[in-house]
Amino acid sequence: MTGEHGQLAIRRALIDSEQGEVAIVGILSGGANNQVYRIRLGERDLVAKVYFRHANDRRDRLATEWAFTSYAWNLGLRILPRPVAKFIEENVALYEYIAGRQLRHDEIDEGRVDEAVGFYVALNSMTGGPEARNLPTASEACFSIEEHLACVDGRIARLEHIDAVETVDSAARVFARSELRPAWDRVRGDIFDAALKERIDPGRVLDSEQRCLSPSDFGFHNSILGEDGRLRFIDFEYAGWDDPARLVCDFFCQCKVPVPLRLMERFVRNCALPGSEAAAARVALLLPLYRLKWCCILLNEFLPGAADRRRFALGSASPQARGEQLAKAREMLRLANVALH
Repeated sequence: MTGEHGQLAIRRALIDSEQGEVAIVGILSGGANNQVYRIRLGERDLVAKVYFRHANDRRDRLATEWAFTSYAWNLGLRILPRPVAKFIEENVALYEYIAGRQLRHDEIDEGRVDEAVGFYVALNSMTGGPEARNLPTASEACFSIEEHLACVDGRIARLEHIDAVETVDSAARVFARSELRPAWDRVRGDIFDAALKERIDPGRVLDSEQRCLSPSDFGFHNSILGEDGRLRFIDFEYAGWDDPARLVCDFFCQCKVPVPLRLMERFVRNCALPGSEAAAARVALLLPLYRLKWCCILLNEFLPGAADRRRFALGSASPQARGEQLAKAREMLRLANVALH
Protein backbone atom coordinates (compact mmCIF):
# COMPACT_ATOMS: atom_id res chain seq x y z
CA MET A 1 0.00 0.00 0.00
CA THR A 2 1.49 3.33 -1.01
CA GLY A 3 1.19 6.57 0.95
CA GLU A 4 -1.65 7.61 -1.35
CA HIS A 5 -3.57 4.44 -0.53
CA GLY A 6 -2.94 5.02 3.18
CA GLN A 7 -4.50 8.46 2.95
CA LEU A 8 -7.48 7.00 1.08
CA ALA A 9 -7.93 4.46 3.89
CA ILE A 10 -8.02 7.27 6.45
CA ARG A 11 -10.51 9.30 4.46
CA ARG A 12 -12.72 6.26 3.85
CA ALA A 13 -12.71 5.32 7.54
CA LEU A 14 -13.67 8.81 8.69
CA ILE A 15 -16.26 9.50 6.04
CA ASP A 16 -17.92 6.11 6.45
CA SER A 17 -18.13 6.63 10.20
CA GLU A 18 -19.58 10.13 9.73
CA GLN A 19 -16.62 11.71 11.46
CA GLY A 20 -16.60 14.45 8.87
CA GLU A 21 -14.10 15.87 6.43
CA VAL A 22 -10.46 15.26 7.19
CA ALA A 23 -7.40 17.26 6.15
CA ILE A 24 -4.06 15.45 5.87
CA VAL A 25 -1.60 17.85 7.47
CA GLY A 26 1.53 15.80 6.86
CA ILE A 27 3.40 12.53 7.22
CA LEU A 28 5.04 11.99 10.60
CA SER A 29 8.57 10.64 10.39
CA GLY A 30 10.20 8.01 12.57
CA GLY A 31 8.00 4.97 12.02
CA ALA A 32 9.41 2.13 9.93
CA ASN A 33 6.52 -0.31 10.17
CA ASN A 34 3.32 1.68 9.59
CA GLN A 35 2.12 4.84 7.87
CA VAL A 36 1.61 7.66 10.35
CA TYR A 37 -0.08 10.97 9.52
CA ARG A 38 -0.95 14.13 11.31
CA ILE A 39 -4.53 14.99 10.39
CA ARG A 40 -7.00 17.74 11.20
CA LEU A 41 -10.54 16.68 12.01
CA GLY A 42 -12.75 19.66 12.73
CA GLU A 43 -10.89 21.67 15.36
CA ARG A 44 -8.68 18.80 16.48
CA ASP A 45 -5.24 17.70 15.37
CA LEU A 46 -4.88 13.92 15.60
CA VAL A 47 -2.50 11.15 14.61
CA ALA A 48 -3.87 8.65 12.11
CA LYS A 49 -1.98 5.37 12.00
CA VAL A 50 -2.44 3.01 9.05
CA TYR A 51 -1.12 -0.36 10.24
CA PHE A 52 0.94 -2.75 8.18
CA ARG A 53 -0.88 -5.96 7.31
CA HIS A 54 0.60 -8.89 5.40
CA ALA A 55 -0.41 -12.50 4.74
CA ASN A 56 2.88 -13.72 6.23
CA ASP A 57 2.61 -11.54 9.36
CA ARG A 58 -0.23 -12.67 11.62
CA ARG A 59 0.37 -9.98 14.23
CA ASP A 60 -2.67 -7.74 14.73
CA ARG A 61 -0.79 -4.52 15.30
CA LEU A 62 -3.88 -2.36 15.60
CA ALA A 63 -5.57 -4.62 18.16
CA THR A 64 -2.41 -4.90 20.27
CA GLU A 65 -1.65 -1.19 20.37
CA TRP A 66 -5.28 -0.20 20.89
CA ALA A 67 -5.76 -2.64 23.79
CA PHE A 68 -2.52 -1.63 25.50
CA THR A 69 -3.05 2.11 25.05
CA SER A 70 -6.65 1.86 26.25
CA TYR A 71 -5.55 -0.13 29.30
CA ALA A 72 -2.93 2.46 30.20
CA TRP A 73 -5.31 5.36 29.62
CA ASN A 74 -7.97 3.72 31.76
CA LEU A 75 -5.40 3.38 34.55
CA GLY A 76 -5.19 7.16 34.53
CA LEU A 77 -1.86 7.43 32.74
CA ARG A 78 -1.52 10.59 30.70
CA ILE A 79 2.06 10.19 29.47
CA LEU A 80 0.97 8.48 26.28
CA PRO A 81 -1.41 9.53 23.48
CA ARG A 82 -5.11 9.16 24.20
CA PRO A 83 -6.79 6.55 21.95
CA VAL A 84 -9.58 8.27 20.00
CA ALA A 85 -11.12 5.84 17.50
CA LYS A 86 -10.32 2.64 15.60
CA PHE A 87 -11.55 1.38 12.23
CA ILE A 88 -10.86 -2.31 11.95
CA GLU A 89 -11.85 -2.79 8.32
CA GLU A 90 -9.51 -0.05 7.11
CA ASN A 91 -6.81 -1.01 9.69
CA VAL A 92 -6.69 2.59 10.89
CA ALA A 93 -6.62 4.06 14.41
CA LEU A 94 -6.71 7.66 15.63
CA TYR A 95 -4.72 8.93 18.60
CA GLU A 96 -4.14 12.24 20.30
CA TYR A 97 -1.52 14.37 18.54
CA ILE A 98 1.33 15.45 20.82
CA ALA A 99 3.47 18.32 19.62
CA GLY A 100 7.14 17.91 20.41
CA ARG A 101 10.38 16.27 19.34
CA GLN A 102 12.61 13.31 20.07
CA LEU A 103 15.17 13.48 22.85
CA ARG A 104 18.82 13.83 21.92
CA HIS A 105 21.36 11.42 23.37
CA ASP A 106 23.02 14.23 25.35
CA GLU A 107 19.70 15.04 27.05
CA ILE A 108 19.35 11.65 28.70
CA ASP A 109 20.02 11.81 32.42
CA GLU A 110 18.76 10.37 35.69
CA GLY A 111 15.59 12.48 35.52
CA ARG A 112 14.62 11.22 32.07
CA VAL A 113 15.31 7.63 33.07
CA ASP A 114 13.12 8.17 36.12
CA GLU A 115 10.28 9.30 33.80
CA ALA A 116 10.58 6.01 31.91
CA VAL A 117 10.68 4.09 35.18
CA GLY A 118 7.57 5.93 36.36
CA PHE A 119 5.71 4.88 33.23
CA TYR A 120 6.71 1.23 33.71
CA VAL A 121 5.79 1.22 37.42
CA ALA A 122 2.38 2.78 36.76
CA LEU A 123 1.65 0.28 33.99
CA ASN A 124 2.37 -2.56 36.38
CA SER A 125 0.53 -1.17 39.39
CA MET A 126 -2.72 -3.11 38.77
CA THR A 127 -1.60 -6.23 36.96
CA GLY A 128 -3.68 -8.58 39.08
CA GLY A 129 -6.96 -7.41 37.55
CA PRO A 130 -8.80 -9.05 34.65
CA GLU A 131 -8.17 -6.11 32.29
CA ALA A 132 -4.40 -6.63 32.61
CA ARG A 133 -4.62 -10.41 32.45
CA ASN A 134 -6.58 -10.20 29.21
CA LEU A 135 -3.76 -8.36 27.45
CA PRO A 136 -1.70 -10.55 25.06
CA THR A 137 1.89 -11.66 25.40
CA ALA A 138 4.39 -9.29 23.84
CA SER A 139 5.76 -9.92 20.38
CA GLU A 140 8.72 -12.34 20.70
CA ALA A 141 8.00 -12.68 24.43
CA CYS A 142 10.40 -15.07 26.16
CA PHE A 143 9.74 -16.70 29.53
CA SER A 144 12.82 -18.89 29.92
CA ILE A 145 16.51 -18.57 29.14
CA GLU A 146 16.10 -21.25 26.47
CA GLU A 147 13.38 -19.19 24.77
CA HIS A 148 15.63 -16.11 24.71
CA LEU A 149 18.38 -18.21 23.15
CA ALA A 150 16.06 -19.77 20.57
CA CYS A 151 14.79 -16.35 19.52
CA VAL A 152 18.27 -15.10 18.64
CA ASP A 153 19.22 -18.46 17.11
CA GLY A 154 16.28 -18.13 14.72
CA ARG A 155 17.08 -14.56 13.79
CA ILE A 156 20.70 -15.34 12.94
CA ALA A 157 19.70 -18.44 10.97
CA ARG A 158 17.36 -16.32 8.82
CA LEU A 159 20.10 -13.78 8.18
CA GLU A 160 22.51 -16.55 7.13
CA HIS A 161 20.10 -17.33 4.28
CA ILE A 162 19.53 -13.82 2.95
CA ASP A 163 18.61 -13.89 -0.73
CA ALA A 164 21.61 -12.21 -2.39
CA VAL A 165 19.83 -10.02 -4.95
CA GLU A 166 22.31 -7.13 -4.70
CA THR A 167 25.95 -6.86 -3.66
CA VAL A 168 24.91 -5.41 -0.31
CA ASP A 169 22.73 -8.47 0.32
CA SER A 170 25.71 -10.76 -0.25
CA ALA A 171 27.76 -8.63 2.15
CA ALA A 172 25.06 -8.93 4.81
CA ARG A 173 24.91 -12.70 4.39
CA VAL A 174 28.69 -12.97 4.71
CA PHE A 175 28.57 -10.75 7.81
CA ALA A 176 25.90 -12.98 9.38
CA ARG A 177 27.85 -16.17 8.64
CA SER A 178 31.41 -15.06 9.35
CA GLU A 179 30.98 -12.50 12.14
CA LEU A 180 27.56 -12.67 13.77
CA ARG A 181 27.41 -16.47 13.98
CA PRO A 182 30.84 -16.93 15.65
CA ALA A 183 30.08 -14.12 18.12
CA TRP A 184 26.72 -15.70 18.89
CA ASP A 185 28.23 -19.15 19.41
CA ARG A 186 30.58 -17.65 22.02
CA VAL A 187 27.82 -15.71 23.77
CA ARG A 188 25.47 -18.69 23.83
CA GLY A 189 28.18 -20.87 25.39
CA ASP A 190 28.99 -18.19 27.97
CA ILE A 191 25.30 -17.92 28.92
CA PHE A 192 25.00 -21.66 29.52
CA ASP A 193 28.21 -21.62 31.59
CA ALA A 194 27.05 -18.61 33.62
CA ALA A 195 23.60 -20.11 34.16
CA LEU A 196 25.18 -23.30 35.47
CA LYS A 197 27.44 -21.31 37.79
CA GLU A 198 24.53 -19.21 39.10
CA ARG A 199 22.30 -22.30 39.40
CA ILE A 200 19.78 -20.88 36.93
CA ASP A 201 17.82 -23.54 35.07
CA PRO A 202 17.76 -22.42 31.38
CA GLY A 203 14.53 -24.34 30.79
CA ARG A 204 12.60 -22.98 33.77
CA VAL A 205 9.56 -20.95 32.68
CA LEU A 206 8.76 -17.79 34.63
CA ASP A 207 5.67 -17.93 36.81
CA SER A 208 2.97 -15.40 35.96
CA GLU A 209 3.92 -13.38 39.07
CA GLN A 210 7.45 -12.96 37.71
CA ARG A 211 6.27 -11.47 34.41
CA CYS A 212 5.57 -7.84 33.62
CA LEU A 213 3.45 -5.73 31.33
CA SER A 214 5.94 -4.36 28.85
CA PRO A 215 5.51 -1.50 26.34
CA SER A 216 8.01 -3.55 24.30
CA ASP A 217 10.55 -1.82 22.06
CA PHE A 218 10.69 0.49 25.08
CA GLY A 219 13.15 3.36 24.96
CA PHE A 220 13.59 7.04 24.28
CA HIS A 221 13.44 6.34 20.54
CA ASN A 222 9.73 5.76 21.14
CA SER A 223 9.08 8.91 23.10
CA ILE A 224 8.21 12.54 22.41
CA LEU A 225 9.51 15.47 24.43
CA GLY A 226 6.37 17.57 24.73
CA GLU A 227 6.26 21.34 24.65
CA ASP A 228 5.66 21.27 28.41
CA GLY A 229 9.04 19.56 28.92
CA ARG A 230 7.55 16.17 29.83
CA LEU A 231 8.06 12.92 27.97
CA ARG A 232 5.21 11.01 26.32
CA PHE A 233 5.73 7.39 25.29
CA ILE A 234 4.41 6.03 21.98
CA ASP A 235 4.29 2.92 19.75
CA PHE A 236 2.90 -0.13 21.53
CA GLU A 237 2.14 -2.53 18.68
CA TYR A 238 4.52 -5.14 20.16
CA ALA A 239 3.39 -4.64 23.77
CA GLY A 240 2.17 -7.22 26.27
CA TRP A 241 3.30 -9.68 28.93
CA ASP A 242 7.01 -10.46 28.94
CA ASP A 243 10.12 -11.20 30.96
CA PRO A 244 11.10 -7.96 32.77
CA ALA A 245 14.75 -8.77 32.01
CA ARG A 246 14.02 -8.41 28.30
CA LEU A 247 12.43 -5.00 28.90
CA VAL A 248 15.60 -3.79 30.65
CA CYS A 249 17.95 -5.24 28.02
CA ASP A 250 15.95 -3.73 25.15
CA PHE A 251 15.85 -0.35 26.88
CA PHE A 252 19.64 -0.24 27.07
CA CYS A 253 20.42 -1.97 23.76
CA GLN A 254 18.21 -0.01 21.36
CA CYS A 255 20.61 2.13 19.38
CA LYS A 256 18.58 5.01 17.92
CA VAL A 257 18.66 7.06 21.14
CA PRO A 258 21.17 5.10 23.25
CA VAL A 259 20.95 5.15 27.04
CA PRO A 260 24.23 5.16 29.03
CA LEU A 261 24.83 1.82 30.75
CA ARG A 262 25.81 3.67 33.93
CA LEU A 263 22.08 4.32 34.43
CA MET A 264 21.09 0.65 34.28
CA GLU A 265 21.51 -0.02 37.99
CA ARG A 266 19.24 2.94 38.80
CA PHE A 267 16.67 1.78 36.25
CA VAL A 268 16.57 -1.79 37.59
CA ARG A 269 16.48 -0.71 41.23
CA ASN A 270 13.70 1.85 40.81
CA CYS A 271 11.55 -0.38 38.59
CA ALA A 272 11.21 -2.88 41.46
CA LEU A 273 10.95 -5.68 38.88
CA PRO A 274 8.90 -8.77 39.77
CA GLY A 275 11.23 -11.17 41.57
CA SER A 276 13.77 -8.33 41.68
CA GLU A 277 16.89 -10.31 42.63
CA ALA A 278 16.26 -13.06 40.09
CA ALA A 279 15.27 -10.52 37.41
CA ALA A 280 18.49 -8.57 37.96
CA ALA A 281 20.48 -11.79 37.59
CA ARG A 282 18.72 -12.52 34.29
CA VAL A 283 19.49 -8.99 33.06
CA ALA A 284 23.21 -9.55 33.68
CA LEU A 285 23.01 -12.95 32.01
CA LEU A 286 21.04 -11.80 28.95
CA LEU A 287 22.58 -8.40 28.19
CA PRO A 288 25.24 -9.82 25.79
CA LEU A 289 22.48 -11.82 24.06
CA TYR A 290 20.40 -8.69 23.48
CA ARG A 291 23.35 -6.76 22.11
CA LEU A 292 23.58 -9.40 19.38
CA LYS A 293 19.81 -9.52 18.94
CA TRP A 294 19.86 -5.79 18.18
CA CYS A 295 22.54 -6.42 15.54
CA CYS A 296 19.97 -8.74 13.95
CA ILE A 297 17.17 -6.21 14.31
CA LEU A 298 19.26 -3.66 12.43
CA LEU A 299 19.41 -6.13 9.54
CA ASN A 300 15.64 -6.67 9.34
CA GLU A 301 15.49 -4.85 5.99
CA PHE A 302 17.34 -7.75 4.38
CA LEU A 303 14.48 -10.13 5.22
CA PRO A 304 11.40 -10.31 2.96
CA GLY A 305 8.67 -9.58 5.54
CA ALA A 306 10.51 -6.70 7.16
CA ALA A 307 11.44 -5.25 3.78
CA ASP A 308 7.75 -5.23 2.88
CA ARG A 309 7.03 -3.29 6.08
CA ARG A 310 9.69 -0.73 5.21
CA ARG A 311 8.22 -0.25 1.73
CA PHE A 312 4.77 0.12 3.25
CA ALA A 313 5.90 2.68 5.83
CA LEU A 314 8.65 4.53 3.96
CA GLY A 315 7.91 3.85 0.30
CA SER A 316 11.17 2.03 -0.40
CA ALA A 317 13.75 -0.44 0.88
CA SER A 318 16.69 0.63 -1.28
CA PRO A 319 20.16 -0.98 -1.46
CA GLN A 320 21.55 2.26 -0.02
CA ALA A 321 19.24 2.03 3.00
CA ARG A 322 20.21 -1.61 3.51
CA GLY A 323 23.88 -0.67 3.30
CA GLU A 324 23.38 1.93 6.03
CA GLN A 325 21.75 -0.69 8.24
CA LEU A 326 24.60 -3.12 7.61
CA ALA A 327 27.11 -0.46 8.67
CA LYS A 328 25.14 0.12 11.89
CA ALA A 329 25.06 -3.61 12.60
CA ARG A 330 28.82 -3.87 12.08
CA GLU A 331 29.39 -1.03 14.54
CA MET A 332 27.03 -2.52 17.09
CA LEU A 333 28.78 -5.87 16.85
CA ARG A 334 32.13 -4.11 17.32
CA LEU A 335 30.83 -2.45 20.50
CA ALA A 336 29.34 -5.75 21.70
CA ASN A 337 32.71 -7.47 21.22
CA VAL A 338 34.44 -4.67 23.14
CA ALA A 339 31.96 -5.06 26.00
CA LEU A 340 32.51 -8.82 26.08
CA HIS A 341 36.22 -8.29 26.61
